[in-house]
Amino acid sequence: LPPLEEPPAQEEPAPKGGGKGKSKSPYLRVHPEHGAGIELSPTCWGMRVDLVDRKPGQPHLTAGATITSIGGVNLLGLLDEDAVEEAFGRGFKDGAPLEIDPVVFATVDLPPEAAAWPTSFMEDLEVLANKFYVEPSITRMGLELRGPSVAMEPAKEEMKLLLDFYATGQSAEQQQQRQQALDQEAMRLAAQRVAERQRREAEEWAAWQLAQQQWYEQQMAMAYMQAQAVQHYAMQQAAAQHYVAQQVMQQQVAAHHSPASQQQHQQHQQHMYQQAMQQQLYQQQQQQQYMAQQSQMGAEWVQCYTPDGQAYFLNERTQQTSWQLPPGVRCREAQQGYPSQAGQSHGYGQQSMYGHAGQSYGQQMWNQQGYGYQQYG
Repeated sequence: LPPLEEPPAQEEPAPKGGGKGKSKSPYLRVHPEHGAGIELSPTCWGMRVDLVDRKPGQPHLTAGATITSIGGVNLLGLLDEDAVEEAFGRGFKDGAPLEIDPVVFATVDLPPEAAAWPTSFMEDLEVLANKFYVEPSITRMGLELRGPSVAMEPAKEEMKLLLDFYATGQSAEQQQQRQQALDQEAMRLAAQRVAERQRREAEEWAAWQLAQQQWYEQQMAMAYMQAQAVQHYAMQQAAAQHYVAQQVMQQQVAAHHSPASQQQHQQHQQHMYQQAMQQQLYQQQQQQQYMAQQSQMGAEWVQCYTPDGQAYFLNERTQQTSWQLPPGVRCREAQQGYPSQAGQSHGYGQQSMYGHAGQSYGQQMWNQQGYGYQQYG
């Protein structure tokens, strides 16, 4: 009989606390029994994923991808492999947020005369591939490269430089100058990506802080107005009770007068009492309307819909739009015919694009001899 296959492992539930308001962001799963179930290798671009076990499973990791950040700590541009591995180890825990650079493919044209090049070409090609941690292969399509997206462009440029050297016989000095220029350009692009990511994060954080402050001020204002309304209502009640007490005392004094005068006085007192009760009822109605208006003031956010039916939220006072409603804020449905604000979204806490969070480039070729896979978990 053929051997029975092991049933597929069920995925563990997502860890709790894996980021406030960012439950869909990539995170690391560490099981108490199975650990992380991944094999990683430190590189100049971060921690490369070599293997992902079925248990506990990593929903955001695949073999060949590169972890460029863990727990908000960048792994790009560190001093050496040991520094990358140490930084990753400090952030290694269940639910740690990750930034992942996916594996990509690229093809470099290979001239027909490459088949007659000396064997040193393959050796130089392997050295260059190890420098950028890409996997080269020669096929009918040309020189195919597989590796991190952040490494692909500088790797392609130096691969072309290597091909030009063997095709045209450039001098070593020209080769070195070209390589220095490529390294400087790669460093500039990496620094630019880091600056852009930090700017986006700063803007998102400032917007979130502003929304929190506005919500707090609004709650304080509503609490103060409600307290004032309750105090005003209590004062009106006390005044009405005092007026009724005075009327009772006057009735007791008028009881000593003649029956006709007493009857006339009683009719007058009843009329005054009815007016006081009507005034009190009117004040209660005004108070209820006032409280309803104060409650409506808190609903400055209106839920609207884009032409394709996607819901978003609009602040009528500030004209600010958001894909998500700030916490603790109420909203109301937009009336029919309400103008659409589609295309003007500014969500809080939007996740950054992966593969654009590099710090620096230009690390010289690292010696990987004798370095093996590192099993985590």
